Amino acid sequence: MIMADSVEVMEYYYRGKIQELEQSLAKLNILEHSREIASLCREIVRTKEVLQKIITKKGGSQSTHPSVK
Repeated sequence: MIMADSVEVMEYYYRGKIQELEQSLAKLNILEHSREIASLCREIVRTKEVLQKIITKKGGSQSTHPSVK
């Protein structure tokens, strides 16, 4: 968990982290990197869960960003 002054800062951080993880995942070949792919997928899921909690805490209907996908 990061220390942040606002929910918006935390939301921005976790959205960026998800984007970085997904970009890393896109570069991997399943035949050569299956363990790393599995690890990245677990990390993406965990990060999306944290982000969903942040959005819920913030009041998801007030968010200017689309929901977590």
